[in-house]
Amino acid sequence: MTTMTVDIPARPLAEVVLYAEFDLTKGSTLRASYPSPFTHYSPEFFADMMLPEGVHNRKEDFTIFFLNRLTAKAPDAATQVSDDHSTKVGDVQDQDPLQNFMYCLSVVRTTHDTAARRGAKVTAVALCSTHKSCVSLKDVLNLAVLKIVGTTNEAESEQVLKELYDVVNAIDISGVRGLSSMERRLMKRTISSTGETLANWEDATTLKNALFFRTRAHWDDISIPLQFKICSTDDQHDDGTLTQLLQTFGDQTMILFNAVLTGQRVIMLGYNRPAGEVCNFVLATSSLVCPPLFGLIHRQYPYANLTDLGFLTTPGFIAGVTNPMFKTKREWWDVLCDISTGEVFVSSPVEKEDYDASDRTFVLEVLDGVAAGCDEEWVRCMFEEYMLKNVVDITMGEANYLDPDALAKRSAINIKRITKWTRTDSYKCFMDSPQRSHFHSPAFNISYSHNLRVLATEQAHIVHVYGRTFVHYEKTGVDLKRHIRSLQGDMVMLDDTLAETIYSDFATLLNTEVELQEFLSFLPVLRGGLQTIAQGIFHPSISVKHNTVVLLKRLEQFPSTAPSMHRLNAFLMTSYERIHNIVNLEDTKD
Repeated sequence: MTTMTVDIPARPLAEVVLYAEFDLTKGSTLRASYPSPFTHYSPEFFADMMLPEGVHNRKEDFTIFFLNRLTAKAPDAATQVSDDHSTKVGDVQDQDPLQNFMYCLSVVRTTHDTAARRGAKVTAVALCSTHKSCVSLKDVLNLAVLKIVGTTNEAESEQVLKELYDVVNAIDISGVRGLSSMERRLMKRTISSTGETLANWEDATTLKNALFFRTRAHWDDISIPLQFKICSTDDQHDDGTLTQLLQTFGDQTMILFNAVLTGQRVIMLGYNRPAGEVCNFVLATSSLVCPPLFGLIHRQYPYANLTDLGFLTTPGFIAGVTNPMFKTKREWWDVLCDISTGEVFVSSPVEKEDYDASDRTFVLEVLDGVAAGCDEEWVRCMFEEYMLKNVVDITMGEANYLDPDALAKRSAINIKRITKWTRTDSYKCFMDSPQRSHFHSPAFNISYSHNLRVLATEQAHIVHVYGRTFVHYEKTGVDLKRHIRSLQGDMVMLDDTLAETIYSDFATLLNTEVELQEFLSFLPVLRGGLQTIAQGIFHPSISVKHNTVVLLKRLEQFPSTAPSMHRLNAFLMTSYERIHNIVNLEDTKD
């Protein structure tokens, strides 16, 4: 099955804007929607989501919530379709825009006013959008709230909503686009194991600038600076930071990690805390497992309350609440994280697991990095790497870069949580998605034959004990990803014959700029970067030396890949420069 990219007409940044306020006689009330109301949601729903509990105790706050979880098209259906299912494109185009999955941001403000009853007005403005980047528009919505507070009648308030709609949709978001998985990996590959983006300050600044698209919103004579992060996946959020989550829950974070992975019901409780802070903690849970997983956003309820408990029916929900009553309802949740105290509670006793020691060692390493000043992207990369090594690679039969004994040991430690994960909707989503096996260049296209078998001979006893058989993917053709991982330190033995095969395959298959870009995307500095490959120039085999030079010279040929050579250490570069003239690239093309 071939895959093609389909250009879907871009939706406006703002689909609907809403205005709500707290009425002493009616309670939370939705006052207006522009340009049209949602007919499949009640006004009360929006009012309750826009005006969080306890907001009258704070000057300002915000909430984030999502719409159309069940009717939403999966991202892949809108952007990638197979040749024999092209009708899906029409389905997406013909769909009512207000039925699409939407991100909603509400900014609420309490304004003290002696003329108002009880001396204060509580006002909220919300924006509903199909663009995840809308959550970066808090400053714009805050200005809208201030303008509405200053109005004297409903007509003026509705005029502010109309202006807000026009202002938001006039924002230049041309630089905000969906990146491919390869582009994301390339952007983040220079994050090192020390947490520093790059040793060179100028390069670090360049990368930091590349991670964001900066623009402005203009409202009358006011110019509001904005920035949108462009290296996150659909499940990752700018506001949800793993760093804050780790600093709050410490090594108990791994209880949450396993709960999210295995589809347990999770509550984030922030009693007497701003609702926006609670939302951020919920959004941060995505980055515990995404990437490599995806689709978690449909389980997240950044802000929830007692007026609508429908989220309790969602398998594996992750909900943020501010009402302490949830803590007493242990039958509603499996894991509850108390943001105020930093405690993590489980509804039933937890058995000691084989992976506990590994998890603790890992999270302490990450906490040490955070204490040393490592940034958010480093933390996310660490969790992504941990997920790949301990869950995804083993489950997919792609941990064959490991020594057999090491593979058996790692599989034995993780098999229990892997088994639980394979019973979740998250696993089904992962297996069914074309993203899982998507490649960007022919060099990384591997044919798979699906055979049910045990992961490794050494693991037969594990499968017998747990009664579980995994799907193992026997690969035909050259597996360049496995070659790369074999050189990144996980494989105990790498004999000369295998090394010669690996470097010969690199030299044979990696020729075009796209192929070399994809190659580099699998070489994050976190795992040694290009240096793990370039060390081939020191190998005793003449063949390995030769093919290493061939590969490095090809990288130098293209503007997009040449900078990777500049980051090799001085010793490697000096050695390369001494011998690189012995290879003529024209001769290698025959």
